[in-house]
Amino acid sequence: MSQTEPTYVTETTYNFHRERQESAIRGEFGRQASLIEKGNKQSRNDLTTTFSDRISNVHGTLSGSIGELSDGVQVLKDEVHQVKDEVHQVKTRLDHIEGDVSEVRSSLLDFGVRLERMEKVRMNGTKSRLYEKIEMFGKIVPGVGYQMPRYVPKNAGEFWKLKGDVNTTSTRRLIYLVEFYNINDYQHWHKTQFEEDMTSDPDDMQSDDEQSSLDLASSDLSLEEAVQRYPAQAVEKVATMLGLIEENFERALKYQQLPRRIEQRLQSREDQPMEEAKRQRLPLRPSPEVPKPTLTLSQLLQDQKSDSPEFDETQLEYDNSSSAAKARAQMIRKLKGGPHSNSPSITYPEGSPTEPNESPKLQD
Repeated sequence: MSQTEPTYVTETTYNFHRERQESAIRGEFGRQASLIEKGNKQSRNDLTTTFSDRISNVHGTLSGSIGELSDGVQVLKDEVHQVKDEVHQVKTRLDHIEGDVSEVRSSLLDFGVRLERMEKVRMNGTKSRLYEKIEMFGKIVPGVGYQMPRYVPKNAGEFWKLKGDVNTTSTRRLIYLVEFYNINDYQHWHKTQFEEDMTSDPDDMQSDDEQSSLDLASSDLSLEEAVQRYPAQAVEKVATMLGLIEENFERALKYQQLPRRIEQRLQSREDQPMEEAKRQRLPLRPSPEVPKPTLTLSQLLQDQKSDSPEFDETQLEYDNSSSAAKARAQMIRKLKGGPHSNSPSITYPEGSPTEPNESPKLQD
């Protein structure tokens, strides 16, 4: 076996081999870089093409969908507009119906208020006692509804008392009632007062100038001043509105005072002296008796004659106690008894015995 001699690498050889290896490595890296760059370009081109195609497809799809959606939205807009028109028509109809219902409610409320007013006016017209309660009724206030008066008299006596009371509270209550029931003819109350004064005192007459000046002064009166000046007229106006009749209370008051007057008369008679109480009245002179009409037996019994003329001329008096047939039968029995029998007496009612429905009475 032969031994080889060691080979020594020189610096020149080492540098040569290293440069050759480095050149090979650089060449390989260049080729790999070229391949990578080429692949990147191809991939980039493929991606761009694919993305563009996909974007085109998506855009086309979206465009079609957007068109369909636009058409659907337009249809929806048309339907919504139609629905809005129908809703507006329904709302208009509902407004009309609501207005009609409000009118019906107002009419029913007004009708109910009128019925209540008529009923309470009728009930107040039957009241005649001062302790009876007055039936008050309300009114319809716009924007508020049905409202009752805040002040209500306790009874009829308290109401009629307002005519004579001049204090502040009574006047304020009377003013409130006049305002509540819308009594607006207060400017003419002085004429009513003037007519009452003329009726009570016709000699106290005013001239035309004085009356004209009074009318002019009264035309400027406010409601408060008119009520304060003419409270009686104010009470009468409110009473007329409520249906109260003052004559009923006056008549009832007279009837209520009548037993007191009788008691006073009886008391005054009891207080008189005993001599006057024992004083007797003179007896009345008896009136002369009117003679009753008479009739003879011969006139009564014309178909029968007795043997005694004196018996035939017996006088008979009229009375109404028995019938003519019974009297005739009794007279016939007397005649059959003979002339010596007792002379009967027949009484008839006043008038002619031949009148109908009148019967003679036989008295033995």
